[in-house]
Amino acid sequence: MASDRHLEPWALVILTTIVIFPIASGLELLRLPGVLIGAFAAYILVLGALRRPELGWRIAFPLVLFTGAALISALNSSNMVSVIGRAGVFGSLVLVTASAAYRYPVKASCRWCFIWIPSGISLIALVLSLVDPSNAYLKSESGISRLSIPLVYLHPNTLGVLAVTGLVATFMYRRLFTDRSLLFVGVLAINTSVLLLSGSRSALVDLVAGAFVIGFLRRAALRRLFMFCLVVLVLLLFARNGLQGAVLRGQETSQFAKLSGRIPIWEAAGRAIRSAPVTGVGYSNGAREALEGTDISLSYSVSTSDNVFIDALLECGVLGLIAICMVAGRVARLLARSRQLVNPSVDLLVCCAVAAMVLVHSLTSSGLIRFSPLLAELVLSLVLGFRELASLSARHVFAGNHEGSAPHTHSWERL
Repeated sequence: MASDRHLEPWALVILTTIVIFPIASGLELLRLPGVLIGAFAAYILVLGALRRPELGWRIAFPLVLFTGAALISALNSSNMVSVIGRAGVFGSLVLVTASAAYRYPVKASCRWCFIWIPSGISLIALVLSLVDPSNAYLKSESGISRLSIPLVYLHPNTLGVLAVTGLVATFMYRRLFTDRSLLFVGVLAINTSVLLLSGSRSALVDLVAGAFVIGFLRRAALRRLFMFCLVVLVLLLFARNGLQGAVLRGQETSQFAKLSGRIPIWEAAGRAIRSAPVTGVGYSNGAREALEGTDISLSYSVSTSDNVFIDALLECGVLGLIAICMVAGRVARLLARSRQLVNPSVDLLVCCAVAAMVLVHSLTSSGLIRFSPLLAELVLSLVLGFRELASLSARHVFAGNHEGSAPHTHSWERL
């Protein structure tokens, strides 16, 4: 039986596979929906993660609802089999992740999923960039090279978010490295390097969002977090051709003001939504097909609208948008409940920060509704966060309880 601070080897394998498998899906062998379904079905059977419905699924219900909306959208898709296959794989990842996050100890799971897995991915990216720099970098239209991982399609923005997750979690769990200061500095250095090399501006926004959430929930940490963000900004000032170069990335100010072309794309997506506002145009490839038929494709290479709410409405209709709004509501509820605590635990703070960072990142990305590591990290942070919140609530640590008021308890049915 695993202790609260340690995971059994099999649990480490399961949690690592949950986050890594979506990255491996970028391999050419795994791009066919039929192969994906078969591989993931075998994955579920081997891990045994779906023995029975777990209460953790209730937290992930909005994403299960989105899976249903994605299946319905197949009615309007030109490739119904592909949509059904990809929606099935998406839903499987949600259920397996929620089940695993409910089963294993919160403290040990948080450390493994938010420190070591993201930092391991960052280390792999950094090593590959040194071994084979010609394939490790993606060159943008403005000529800026951005770190990625060859062989699999791991977008630099996604890599940047994972690096930020490792950064924030490592900083918050710094007491874990009391006798291993060199390891602490090394983990921070690896994630900071990958964050800078990825050239992800949205990841920098995510870093600020994570710091704000932690400061919002625990004011005592605000000063340290401010200094931490200041150090990152100073590094940016002297790296990647200065802060201005890191922000503009060779773009004109007018193009940057349009969020690197996202605003015109959102306008085109808004017009495309009118063709199928109820059921959507089809999950996964629907946004690409809809946007390629508009004038925006002449100016930008588009595969999604780069906004999870717009993509949800465009691809899966009103039901898809409602589901994603419910996900945002889950994150807001987690933050609001955590705010009521006198002294929230580090585990809860990290879960809140990760959930908020992924949600903020989704405003300029569609990774949340794709078979991606960001989806796994969000489900992990929500389920682990609500579990920790319920545990703290049971110990009567809410602000009103120290004055003798009745304990404010959580139940899974109310989440």
